[in-house]
Amino acid sequence: MAIKVFVPHFDLYLHGSRLDVNSLGGDIDLFVVVKDISSDLDLDLDLDLDLQLQLKIVVEIKKRIGDRRIDLLVLKNSEAHNHSFFQNSYKVLIYSV
Repeated sequence: MAIKVFVPHFDLYLHGSRLDVNSLGGDIDLFVVVKDISSDLDLDLDLDLDLQLQLKIVVEIKKRIGDRRIDLLVLKNSEAHNHSFFQNSYKVLIYSV
């Protein structure tokens, strides 16, 4: 899993058009919900710099699956419960570590 390179404990959700069986695909929409960052001492992550983390994750995913359009939102577990887009989106948990 490409994300484990940067975030050892997370939930990965797929959302958007890829969940619609009648849709012809489109981009890959992902939520990454990071679990308990304080315990991940090897994470050099200041969450104000989460854009940098998102870019690293997207690059790593593209190395593995090829150049596809990927929309990625990285949230702390505590943020996900208050994030309206995350809360109101139909999503499916596809991986959890």
